[in-house]
Amino acid sequence: MMGKHTEGPWKVTSAGFDDACDSGDACYYIAAPNGMEVSKANARLIAAAPDGYAANVAALGLLEEIAEADGLTPELDAVITGLRAAIAKARGEA
Repeated sequence: MMGKHTEGPWKVTSAGFDDACDSGDACYYIAAPNGMEVSKANARLIAAAPDGYAANVAALGLLEEIAEADGLTPELDAVITGLRAAIAKARGEA
């Protein structure tokens, strides 16, 4: 478990600035220096981060088991290395 982050699920809403946080949930606003469509795309990506992190952790565990059982191919090594790097980045370890 990472700690230090707001647990998901996260969501993107179109609530107005004044009433976006009335539910008591943690709220974060995404600035729109590159236009609203880019900001909405960024918000969706950010909202998906907890799910992506959990999927990466699960995939890494499964692929490490496969590598241990069947041997490590160069392709599998590259995927495992990439997953480890992404997980370390999310944890603030990279």
